[in-house]
Amino acid sequence: MTLSVIGLVVALLSYGVTVGSDTMWLVALGNDIAAHRAIPVGVPFLDADTTHWVNVPVLGELVMAGANALGAWGLVTLQLLLVVVTLVLLAITASRLGAADGAVAVVLFLFVVGSLSSLGVVRAQTLSLPCFAALLLLLRREQMRPSKLIWLVPAITLVWGNLHGGVLMGVAVAGCHLLFSRARRDPRTAMAVGLAMGVSLWVTPGGLRTHVYYWDVLNNAAAKRGEGLWAPLSLGSALDIALVFAGLVLLALALVGRLPVWEYVAVVGLLVATGQTSRHGVWLLMLLVPHAARHLDRLARRRVRVPRPAPGALLGTLVIVVALGGALPGVAQRAGAVAAAADRAERLAAQAGSDRPTLAPSPLAESLAVAGVRLWAANPIDALPQGRQAAYLDFLADPARFATTREHAPQVVVLPAGQQPPAWIGARYRLEAQSGPYVVYSSPR
Repeated sequence: MTLSVIGLVVALLSYGVTVGSDTMWLVALGNDIAAHRAIPVGVPFLDADTTHWVNVPVLGELVMAGANALGAWGLVTLQLLLVVVTLVLLAITASRLGAADGAVAVVLFLFVVGSLSSLGVVRAQTLSLPCFAALLLLLRREQMRPSKLIWLVPAITLVWGNLHGGVLMGVAVAGCHLLFSRARRDPRTAMAVGLAMGVSLWVTPGGLRTHVYYWDVLNNAAAKRGEGLWAPLSLGSALDIALVFAGLVLLALALVGRLPVWEYVAVVGLLVATGQTSRHGVWLLMLLVPHAARHLDRLARRRVRVPRPAPGALLGTLVIVVALGGALPGVAQRAGAVAAAADRAERLAAQAGSDRPTLAPSPLAESLAVAGVRLWAANPIDALPQGRQAAYLDFLADPARFATTREHAPQVVVLPAGQQPPAWIGARYRLEAQSGPYVVYSSPR
């Protein structure tokens, strides 16, 4: 039944996967690194002084660029693969805790419903999901049978830290285990592993300046304002409502039985983090899934005593084959959408020109970066000066709010075709071209 749920999820997601705003900038940087066989200073496609920016997630950039290089289907397929690996690791963890297949399937379905904003969008955070699931599997195993495998924790965080900044969540959760569980049994090992885990965060291309990257990310204008990926939970968002619903159900199930102390601490911490920034909810749900499945299984068996069904290898194989067959048309459809977006970006790039600083909405802006356009502002937003970060966020929220001095203004502005151009467009720019759903404005050269 678990395989059926995973197969169904893959098939459904294949028809709805979209590319997020924090994806194509990774591709653009990964392409630059691959082309020059060196990590650039700052962000080459941004028209601002970004020399202070520390590039840490280089491995993530290369992974995204490699997937994109495979063709329009590459990023979509990578997303589905990462989701499958995450779900499988969560299922294995729940099974090792004693949950039956049916309970695991139900809880995984709830997890998917609550995590659609993460699972259904190709973005940098997805690279963190299998890492967090693998870390949880290891920590639960060490909770039951402490061993030298605990030394895999620094190895996981080392790889993870080079993929995505979500490693900080993993370090926090692993720290809870080391401090409130392992330290009671083996304080020396707990201290040594914790130290190694901390050191692993600096084993990146950023070296001893890695902490500057995290500081800039956590203190960018979007994080301070609580906008975009840093937005708090909102009952005005259907995806956030789904997150709250799934979270409450999984939390109630997980708390039916007793949990290790470190997990209570981790749950409280992730509850606070989710309230502040909704995208952190996926970490909370992943933490709750295994115990929720175990306790759901126990509750069900108290009411209906049925034997556990024997797993059927043939049935599982059949489900996977059917799921793949159902997913292929969806992947082809989404690949077509990705290809269309890339073609549109290429046409706009030809009209905007590669040497003129261009202001465009996200995620189009990042696609223009891949096409070779120099951008006035785009992701990674933390690489920009604070003033330009704020101006760009104003532009994304409402172009009419955008304001900057004439000497620092973009030379090209791209706006949706059906949108009334703000007053500052008429004062400074002229209509240059229209390409599909976008209009290109340029200032006199």
